[in-house]
Amino acid sequence: MTLRYIQYAGHRDTDVEVLFNKDVSDYRFSTGIINVKGSEEFSDKKGLRACWGTDYPSTDTLNWKRETVGLAVLVPQKNIVSEEPANKDNYTYVLQVKGDRMSYKVTYTSANESFGYHSAKEWFDYLKAWRKEVEQPVVVTIR
Repeated sequence: MTLRYIQYAGHRDTDVEVLFNKDVSDYRFSTGIINVKGSEEFSDKKGLRACWGTDYPSTDTLNWKRETVGLAVLVPQKNIVSEEPANKDNYTYVLQVKGDRMSYKVTYTSANESFGYHSAKEWFDYLKAWRKEVEQPVVVTIR
């Protein structure tokens, strides 16, 4: 399996390309996001799952302050076998790949960003609009 993470300047999302060296249609895989301690969850039950929460970025609580972040994953609905219940560690999808490749997206925000989102509502509203934007087909017209 080869994973490629592609980030574009000016974007907060990352494209994840997963390539296999053989047909993996009979396998199951998982992806998701970590459960930030005490996070609030969002799921559209169609491949978009997110959280918003605050925790220390390290076990060293003397030298680090708590951080508030929003995390999200967007997987193709056709690849979803199940959306697992949240547990103390993560929000997980079980996936099935038809063939030897698949793609999905991850995105994030930090409440420390001046240009970011500063509440769960803002973050989850952004994600609903983001999903529509990234699922729009790109149209190239040559004249």
